[in-house]
Amino acid sequence: MKKFTVCIVWLIGFLMSSCSSEYSVDGFANFQREYHSHYELNYYILPSEDFANRYQYVDIDYHYYDKYKTIANYVEKSLVSISYEQGTYEQAKEYCLKNMQLSASNTVTYEDYRFVENVALAKEQGRSNNSFPHWFNMFAYNDRLKQLVFMGFYSPNYTSADAQNVLQNWDDFLVEHFPHSWTGIDFSRAEGGSIVS
Repeated sequence: MKKFTVCIVWLIGFLMSSCSSEYSVDGFANFQREYHSHYELNYYILPSEDFANRYQYVDIDYHYYDKYKTIANYVEKSLVSISYEQGTYEQAKEYCLKNMQLSASNTVTYEDYRFVENVALAKEQGRSNNSFPHWFNMFAYNDRLKQLVFMGFYSPNYTSADAQNVLQNWDDFLVEHFPHSWTGIDFSRAEGGSIVS
């Protein structure tokens, strides 16, 4: 059914290729697991449907954005960030590590954040994890800030051949697609500045 939905979205996109649109949503009260994302980025972005209510958080936020110009010029992205007190953070992080389908290869450490691709959506759609960075979900955690971040991204401007370049220049990817001005997260505010794949 999900593959059929994606096909319909592509067909509609093709038929409306002369139309352009831009859409954004902010605030976790507006988070929708199924309906915001044309490419189902939100469907498996969190480790469970009730995850946001499972652990007491200090702060939670959500941002979704898509911009369509043509079928070849489209971007869709989603981000959920959750901050906790120390003890609760460790429990929430452990839950994510145990209950998410995380990639062994598409990982990167940047500043105090550890990013790991969440391949649940890709596997459900039969794509394995070979769509990174064209179409992916990513889980990140920051032990110093006690923050969990869940990201989704889709753009036809990338192919699987771009994977290593994107991972090696992860800071550039974040600045371009998940900037502080949009997410409220300054991924570079931690000490260090190194990228380790």
